[in-house]
Amino acid sequence: MTDKLREEFFTLADKGYADFQQRTVKTNSLPIIGVRMPIIQKMAKTLAKENPIAYINEKSEYYEEQLLKILITAYLDIPVEKRLDMAKPLLIACDNWAVCDGFCSAIKPKKEDLPVLYKRAEKFSVRKPLYLSRCGIVLLFQNFTNTPERVVSVYERVSEKYKGEYYRDMAIAWGIATLCTHNPEFMCEYIKNSPMEKGIIKMAAQKVRDSRCISREIKDRFSLEAKRRQEE
Repeated sequence: MTDKLREEFFTLADKGYADFQQRTVKTNSLPIIGVRMPIIQKMAKTLAKENPIAYINEKSEYYEEQLLKILITAYLDIPVEKRLDMAKPLLIACDNWAVCDGFCSAIKPKKEDLPVLYKRAEKFSVRKPLYLSRCGIVLLFQNFTNTPERVVSVYERVSEKYKGEYYRDMAIAWGIATLCTHNPEFMCEYIKNSPMEKGIIKMAAQKVRDSRCISREIKDRFSLEAKRRQEE
């Protein structure tokens, strides 16, 4: 299966897109062929209906193979905890945000999956492997904006435990901005006394200002409180 899929990837390669991906994804361990995400998603959905376990467990030699495998785990018709278990070693092994965030966007939990998903996402968030942690952080703000107090409590633990890692910190900032979109009053009050690292607060304020889903009033309030917090 590996050789056949790799051959297909090279047939679908776009050199210009490969160059673009190398600049944005910045994976250091795997070369990029240059296959666009919709094509890989379609392949993953097809393979998820077959028996891809052996393929998922094989070593990846290209970025697209790594991405394909983790998308397959997201699309498998098995309980969400088993999908997360299968994705975990792939997340630990990966070295870029795109594979991590691709999985988070693809997993699509059902309502009955949410209690289990929250527990796993919380555990992932506080783990040391960077992209396992980022996965947990992203899953929390993608699926639990209705309980912002629970989400920020996890983010506080991560912020305290791991300092100055850009892709982890940026995920928290992204999460704070997303929570602000859904819970503007809560987040404007929260940021006043947030124990988050000041660098994270600065990034979160920029994310809030850049958002098209947050009103000018909330942007100004949040930015003012974030600035005050940074100056303390």
